[in-house]
Amino acid sequence: MKISVNWMLDHIATPISKIDVGLIVAKFNTRTAEIEHYEQLALDVDNLFLVRIESIDPSGCIAWCDELKISLKLSFRNDICVDQLVFIRRDGNEFSWEALKKYSATKEGLFPAVDCEDVLVAGEWKKYIEDVDCILDVDNKSINHRPDLWGHRGIAREVAAYMGWQLKPLESMIIPVPSITAEKKVDGSSQKTLSVEIDDVNLSPRFAALYCHQIENKASQIWMAMRLARVDSRPINTVVDCTNYVMFDISQPMHVFDAVNFPDKNLTVRRAASHEKLELLDGTNIALTQQDIVVTDGKNPVALAGVMGGKQASFSTKATSIIIEAGSFHASMVRNSATRVKHVTESSTRFSKQLDPMQNTTALLRFLALASQAGVLDAVSEPLVCVGKVVQDSVIVVTHSFIEKRLGTKISSEQVRTLLESICCGVSMVEKEDDNIYHVTVPTYRTTKDISIPEDIVEEIARLYGFENIAYQRPARLMKSFDLSVDEKIRKIKQHCAFAMKMREVRDYLFYDESFLKRLGWYPTDAVAIKNPVSENWKVLVTSLIPHLIKNVELNSHSHEQINLFEHNNIWRELSATESVERKALSGIFFGNAHKDFYDYKAQLVDLFNSLDLPVVWAKTQGNMDPWFDQLQTADLIIDGVKIGRAGMLSAAFVKGVVKGKGFVFELSSDLMIAYPVAAKKYTPWSKYQAVCVDISMLIDADKTADMVAATIKKVDDLIINVELVDFFEKESWGDKRSLTMRYTISDFKQTLSKEVIDTITQKTQQAIMNLGGEIR
Repeated sequence: MKISVNWMLDHIATPISKIDVGLIVAKFNTRTAEIEHYEQLALDVDNLFLVRIESIDPSGCIAWCDELKISLKLSFRNDICVDQLVFIRRDGNEFSWEALKKYSATKEGLFPAVDCEDVLVAGEWKKYIEDVDCILDVDNKSINHRPDLWGHRGIAREVAAYMGWQLKPLESMIIPVPSITAEKKVDGSSQKTLSVEIDDVNLSPRFAALYCHQIENKASQIWMAMRLARVDSRPINTVVDCTNYVMFDISQPMHVFDAVNFPDKNLTVRRAASHEKLELLDGTNIALTQQDIVVTDGKNPVALAGVMGGKQASFSTKATSIIIEAGSFHASMVRNSATRVKHVTESSTRFSKQLDPMQNTTALLRFLALASQAGVLDAVSEPLVCVGKVVQDSVIVVTHSFIEKRLGTKISSEQVRTLLESICCGVSMVEKEDDNIYHVTVPTYRTTKDISIPEDIVEEIARLYGFENIAYQRPARLMKSFDLSVDEKIRKIKQHCAFAMKMREVRDYLFYDESFLKRLGWYPTDAVAIKNPVSENWKVLVTSLIPHLIKNVELNSHSHEQINLFEHNNIWRELSATESVERKALSGIFFGNAHKDFYDYKAQLVDLFNSLDLPVVWAKTQGNMDPWFDQLQTADLIIDGVKIGRAGMLSAAFVKGVVKGKGFVFELSSDLMIAYPVAAKKYTPWSKYQAVCVDISMLIDADKTADMVAATIKKVDDLIINVELVDFFEKESWGDKRSLTMRYTISDFKQTLSKEVIDTITQKTQQAIMNLGGEIR
């Protein structure tokens, strides 16, 4: 959005001899929004002339220049008439029509016909124009939250606040007229004025109109046309220019109609009907929907509210009386309508920001002042008609301690009052012993989308005070250290699975694939069903992660001979019709290596448990077994008598319908593994005396596990620091016996081991084995 500094200064009451535009831009960027760049303009008026059109034909235009006292032939134009005044520019010995791009306009086009007093035509008009200006380019995205900044007065209010300037009262820039107000409808037939009605106040909170019975059509005013061109608005004629000028001045779009098209003098704002059509000002025919808001003549649409007027009832230079309207419309509906019909206009852009609903009547009075100044209308004989609810200024209560706490710095009560009053907020203060309480009255143009809570008041104070004036402080906060042990254990588990066990992690959908379960020939009996499933194929939550791991094996078996996968995820089980339980599980599958057996895979899991310091015991399975486990090669995993999971060979019969091969699966309770209390490790120095390792072989009952034998040996003497299984062997002829070879380590931290000590411990160990029922070999 472009802002003319000269135009902005119309709203500043403080006399200013020199403007430091760079300082204004710097403060604006740190306190309000973002000015992307600014441009100094200097109009070459020495080569700019007014000419009066004498004749027009397809071959060109003949014009007389009173200043140069010459007659000129110029190219043909169809937007001007004989006897009108038009600007031309001299370039060397050549003359051409004045283009809008000379005024920083980005739109193509020629400067329109202008209105000028006869005594000024010969060049005196140059004394009354602004040949020097500065254009500020405000980033639209940075003011989306500030509807009040979409006009020169809003920008002037901001600049005046932090530059210490005084803002002119708006009352000095309008012409007051009598008004008639109502909540929804004014019947003008009894009062001989306009009839105005809002069908639904949710669509249009306020709507106002004014009938001007006698106007004089004039070409564009030179000063106004130049200002409009500098902010990228195409000047047309004085009446239309005045409506556009008001929009860029106080950010209120408005529209002017030819009153002859309203024989009943009736304007109604309503929701469009789906069968209605409308031809817009630019000739575009649109089909209306019930999501559009329209202004009607009581029957038919004459404008797409907030976007663009209709062509049929539009103002033309033949009009002798006009109706001007200004309203407030539902922001999102205007935005959607503009997008749908592909007409995002200056009007729709502003309405979509939620403009101040109370400024519509001000806009009409501002139009009257401009039109009267231009001489296109005299006194208005009819009252202004406005319908809709009256929006009051809001009052926000905030304490001084709250302000200082949020600011992070000390500020006086007088500063608070001065800063808030500089942006036209009313401030009343109640002094108390422990604190001051402010009652801040916020104008309606700041309450629609911006200021609504005490924190917003603090934000206004902070930006006006200047963020650079607030010392940087690190926020103070009492914090407790986080327990990262759970995250560290999960990371350690995943790293061990990925690197030590050479597995790949997968992350599956937490609903069972119904079609895959049918192929497996299995369905869970304790699954939690979803009331509103996303599809018929995803109806129940997983009770185990293994079925999906098997599915992943099937999907990848065509490209990999050996597949090792694991998943750490949630599982659910239904306990009753009203109760279910959610747990974390760690599951894995090794598939495709025909040379490995149960004990090879067991060794890998043992390494995992050892890395986590978990004293896991492998025991015979108890209770029901899931069908994917081999009935003869599966073990329960126990810690301190609590089952944490199960591991075993994959049942070939269970998976034969989807994949063929040999595999091993495990499913562990991640919650129990992580929650198991592990004592903090303490450093134990190695003995400086040499340790002795002794192997002992035995023939022992098969029901005596290696763990039982190791525990028995460990209890023999305190000098035995470690016992491990070296080898085992089973033979069918031995019946229920098997051979075990154990290795135990003897170490003394005080002295070198003597032969007598070693022999004594060896004898005691052999006796302990025999007491266990073993036979030393």
